[in-house]
Amino acid sequence: MVDRKDYTVGWICAIECEYIAAKTFLDKKHPTPEDIPLTDNNVYTLGEISKHNVVIVTLPSGQYGISSATAVVKDMLNTFQNIRIGLMVGIGGGAPLHVPGADERDIRLGDVVVSKPFDGRGGVVQYDFGKNTQGRDFKLTGFLNQPPPLLLAAITELSSEYAMIEGGNGIKGHINSVLEKYPTLRANYERPGSTSDKLYRSEIVHPDNSTAEASCATLCGDDLSKLTKRPERPKDDNPVIHYGLIASANQLMKNAVLRDKLAVKHRILCFEMEAAGIMNQFPCLVIRGICDYSDSHKNKKWQGYAAMAAAAYAKDLLTRISPRKVEAEKKVTEIPGILSSIEKKIDELHANITHSISTEKQQDIYRWLSPPDSSTNYNAAIKEHLQGSGLWFIESSEFSEWKRQRNSLLWLHGIPGCGKTILSSIIITHLKQIYSNQLLYFYFDYKDVDKQSLEGMLRGLISQLYYRSRRGSGVLESFFASYHDGKDQPTCQSLRMTFLSMAEKTGEIWLVLDALDECNREKRKELMLWINEINAHSEERNIHLLITSRPEADIESEVRKCITESCIISIRSELISEDINAYIKCRVAGDTEFSRWKSRIEQTEIEDVLARKANGMFRWAKCQLDVLGNCLDPDSLQNALGSLPETLDETYARIIRNIPNIYKKKAIRILQFLTYSPRPVKVVEIVDALAVDTDEKTYFDPSRRMPCPNEVLHYCSGLVVISSQKPNPVLQLAHLSVREYLTSDRLGVVDLQISRGLQEVDAKTAMAKICIAYLLSLNSAFYDSPEESESPPFPFFQYCANYWTTFARTAEGVDEKMRCFTLEFFDNEKLYKRCYEEKFSYLSRHETLSALRYASAAGLRVQVERLLSQKVDVDWDCVSAANEALRWSHWGIVELFLDKGIRTDTEEMALAFYRVSLDGCYRTVKFLLQRGVDAGGAEGHFGNPLAAASSQGHLSIVELLLDYGADLNVPSGPWVYPLCAASNSGHYDVVELLLDRGAKIGLQGPQLHDAFMMACGRSFCDIVRLLVDRGFDVKANGGSALTIASKNGSYSMVKLLLDRGADINRSGALYGAANRGNQEVLELLLNRGADPWNTTEALSAASFNGNRNIVRILLDAAQGSSTDDNGDRGSLALYTASVGGHRDVVELLLNRVSPKHRGHAIYLAADRGHYDVVEGLLNTGTFTGNASAALCVASSKGYSKIVRLILDSNVPADRGRALKAALRNSHQEIVEMFSGVGTNTS
Repeated sequence: MVDRKDYTVGWICAIECEYIAAKTFLDKKHPTPEDIPLTDNNVYTLGEISKHNVVIVTLPSGQYGISSATAVVKDMLNTFQNIRIGLMVGIGGGAPLHVPGADERDIRLGDVVVSKPFDGRGGVVQYDFGKNTQGRDFKLTGFLNQPPPLLLAAITELSSEYAMIEGGNGIKGHINSVLEKYPTLRANYERPGSTSDKLYRSEIVHPDNSTAEASCATLCGDDLSKLTKRPERPKDDNPVIHYGLIASANQLMKNAVLRDKLAVKHRILCFEMEAAGIMNQFPCLVIRGICDYSDSHKNKKWQGYAAMAAAAYAKDLLTRISPRKVEAEKKVTEIPGILSSIEKKIDELHANITHSISTEKQQDIYRWLSPPDSSTNYNAAIKEHLQGSGLWFIESSEFSEWKRQRNSLLWLHGIPGCGKTILSSIIITHLKQIYSNQLLYFYFDYKDVDKQSLEGMLRGLISQLYYRSRRGSGVLESFFASYHDGKDQPTCQSLRMTFLSMAEKTGEIWLVLDALDECNREKRKELMLWINEINAHSEERNIHLLITSRPEADIESEVRKCITESCIISIRSELISEDINAYIKCRVAGDTEFSRWKSRIEQTEIEDVLARKANGMFRWAKCQLDVLGNCLDPDSLQNALGSLPETLDETYARIIRNIPNIYKKKAIRILQFLTYSPRPVKVVEIVDALAVDTDEKTYFDPSRRMPCPNEVLHYCSGLVVISSQKPNPVLQLAHLSVREYLTSDRLGVVDLQISRGLQEVDAKTAMAKICIAYLLSLNSAFYDSPEESESPPFPFFQYCANYWTTFARTAEGVDEKMRCFTLEFFDNEKLYKRCYEEKFSYLSRHETLSALRYASAAGLRVQVERLLSQKVDVDWDCVSAANEALRWSHWGIVELFLDKGIRTDTEEMALAFYRVSLDGCYRTVKFLLQRGVDAGGAEGHFGNPLAAASSQGHLSIVELLLDYGADLNVPSGPWVYPLCAASNSGHYDVVELLLDRGAKIGLQGPQLHDAFMMACGRSFCDIVRLLVDRGFDVKANGGSALTIASKNGSYSMVKLLLDRGADINRSGALYGAANRGNQEVLELLLNRGADPWNTTEALSAASFNGNRNIVRILLDAAQGSSTDDNGDRGSLALYTASVGGHRDVVELLLNRVSPKHRGHAIYLAADRGHYDVVEGLLNTGTFTGNASAALCVASSKGYSKIVRLILDSNVPADRGRALKAALRNSHQEIVEMFSGVGTNTS
């Protein structure tokens, strides 16, 4: 029996060739332990090298870089807690140095680089993320821990031995010995010929658009002028071992110029992608075989040999280290803080997904999605978490049931300020510990417009899923390609479909959505429809969804449609009273403001009064503590405690009344920006906003800035807080309830001046003037040079350039000073061009830009009207400006250009018409049709305009397009026909209209699916009923509609199809229901006469899945069948249950299957290592077969418990053959078992 405690050396590989090379150098191979934790996602090979017990682990297929390496090490150390030293062994890119004026360093392909401290650095340095290709810059970010002294001493010893060995270091001989033992590896792991080792000069760049099939020699040539000349090496010197610094990041180094710069400046010898993920958490030695030269020239030919060379050196190193010395080292898990350090590293990597993207395609996709970052909300909330809080929910039966059930939904709701967001973060932290790679989360946030819609949420979730799910990533990459590699933006509907497709590929997902009530109210309905959609029963995916919100009527009514009362939890005051009391006590005991009350009487009184009056509101308690902390004497403390406000409204009213008049003007400005800003506002930005005075001759003067930026809190203390988002802290409203109070009529009763200043039009007009005045204050030198420093002289510029037009659209025509500012802005060409470049980055810095074009892109209708009035005819400027308005969907401005006479038959107009049809802009669609735009239009992701409108359910637009001649039977888009699009999306009224107008029902879309099949697949019974009533034959397509409905578990759809005449035995309906475990559907089919023996696939599928209840139902139904099969019919089911390892199902089948099949069943169970199944089959008392095959395969694979079980059972078996299998695979424990029972081991 393998004991995990015996293993002291951890050997980490990144890719398959490294893993294969490592395994070939094992002296002995050990069986994999049977008690590896279920939460460990690694695959291990265990064995022995020079009496060291070694654990070899590799990164998951297709996943490279720092984040993957960190996660692998975490699981390895949790499983093998006795590991003392580590080796990271594999391939890397060399940094040969042949630069004039520098010390030459002759590194060649196949050489080995070993990390070794140099010049005060620990052996591995970390540099910035991204794919470093020629023409991009580079940033060194840190130096990592050095290898343990034991390994450094072994390096020194081995280096000195190599220097004295005649004929070289012996690595070459070690590799040849391995290849003689494993001759099939020669093709990919033998040393390539020296002619393939070409070092191109640093300025020679491999063509970006080259095909993978073309060789570098073909594309870049063998011209000696392009190559670095190097003398031929003596044969004894191959490979050479180099010692020094290795550079590591979550990227590929493909830039020869930067390679040379680093090689000279930092003495880098090699570049790789994993060590930075573990060196600070798991001190180890990094050994890299050189497979390329860290340049743009591909060379995979050397990877196998380079991996072999690194593994050979690693084995040589272990032979120089005594196992006793390793045992004397401290366990890695005993290094103080090591496991928490790894967890922190993983959290950091997960929290900032941008930094863990390793390829240009991933970067392009990330930029294209532009997902809002919810990790900032999580990090802010988790800081407020007190140890032990939230346990009332984490330990609840409702939470346990939610985790257990498939496709589960749980709704937590509570009053404002009851701590829902902190509880969400506690739940996320809990789930991270168990399901980190399957966990997604999103925080809706009133402070950030990107976090207030279904689309923003989907972008965030898709981005997280892309990072976490290898199987789902291909879906997104195909989706990205379908939008011309990101040149076009996806619609919300297409994002919905993409998320579902990725989820189906991923399997099980844990999803937490916080603060649904902070979703924009106009967009909340589509969010709730989406929640109902993903919560619908599906066997293709398994999404555990937990949502939090206030108990608002629209949310509650939609949630109650899809879940029972047991899945709805109200966060009542009695549930969280202990958490609130703990928070109060922590603040009173820990805050310096309360330390003045040294007597416990005052502190206890504060705690008791607040606990009694909190009434389930963390937010209320926090506000009162902030006020009480300012009480300096017993009288003021008693007065404050005696007059505490009862509600949050009363609390905020009191704070507003206490704002000094001298602060009020600036308090209003702060609150305007924090209430209506589309994104969080940085402290440095608000400081500059406060320094703007539109009544002064110089609108902005840096000398008017606050000397202490953090003191901005004093203007409206209690209403705003600073969020420590380093390096740029953000000023924000303290809570959503603050924003609601500030925008309510209740504020006017308290302070009319502040209330007027926070009316939306007044506030946005003031903000527009502040922003444009700031821009007008910038000098011309700034226009010519973009802000590049970390501390720009005008930190408010970026905000103003991006958002002044957003505010100005509200203020246009309202304010005379704003009109003057706008005229002044558009008279300054340098200024408006610089601002346009900041907001609309697709414009070249040297491209001609007019004021009309900018105003059209910004949606400033009044300004466009003014500028158009100065033009007599339509010119190029009008065309480009109209295209800008089309690009940004400013349809009112588009109408101005159409009135001016701009053409409607352009490609830009056709694409714009497609977009408005898709978006449901009826007025604009009608306007464009009346102006002569073709109803067929251009095709987008959803097909032509008619298909796009049909897919979105825009009935009035569909009718309008048909009236203007759109052809409803012309194929286009993903669903091919408009009828298919409407059916797939469940739009009954559109389907009915299209049928009335002559749509053909049987036209097939993708995968030979027609409108009927699509409606069946999505369980839209009303549409299916309509199509059948209009003449569709339910038996068409071989009856596959019934199969699809059965797979989906849609009882109502299956019943409808059967009622309408579907052939119950013609399709795979019974198999679909059994395979997916849909018991209700299965029983319906059987009750309607489905033959359980029509095919054995249904029983076999349920058996393989271990669904005992389904198996029992099928067997009971089969008892009435008049089939004399001599117990053979169920043999396949017995075999699949044995393969699946389901003992309870196997035992259920035994009485229904002939005993002659049990021998093969035992073999299949033994082959998979299913001890319980083998035991169950042997314990029946009626086993009369031969267990030779089972004993042999268990011996071969090292399943010692199964071998012992078969030997003890005394069933007939060929022990000699099994013994040979154990000997061949070096399973010594099993060999000794055979010796103990008298088997000849000679």
